[in-house]
Amino acid sequence: MLAGRFEEELARYKQRREQLGRDLVVRVLRRWYSSLLALISVVAVALNLQSLGVFQGSVLPTGLMALTVGVLASAGAHFCGIWVKQWPGPAWAARLKVTVAVPGTLGCLVGLNQTRAVYLRSVNVSLGPGDEILQQTFLLINTRASVGESDPR
Repeated sequence: MLAGRFEEELARYKQRREQLGRDLVVRVLRRWYSSLLALISVVAVALNLQSLGVFQGSVLPTGLMALTVGVLASAGAHFCGIWVKQWPGPAWAARLKVTVAVPGTLGCLVGLNQTRAVYLRSVNVSLGPGDEILQQTFLLINTRASVGESDPR
């Protein structure tokens, strides 16, 4: 009974591998993968701490917000990468998760970026002629920090 089940699973695996034109699993050492995720999160937290520091609020709430945005954006991208790569069943549930997570994360980053810009203008900080470029750069860096990790297994 167990051998028959194994053979069925092996046949499904081979069929799926043929459909994709590649192996289903891409191995990365867990140590390297974890280190990369940690580095991405630390960089995202540092960037957001700098970006949110302009609000001149108390250190603890600013640090917590930067930590939350930095880690959650990276984690959201990580899980979206897993969902897209593995497309776990049922397919409608995976599609719904990705459809909600990607625009939700991008919406939060755009909102944070716009809030920062509005605040700076409200306290009469002159952002100069490159204001739009700076705002787009902050958004792009945050977006790039939260794009597309995939599962190490």
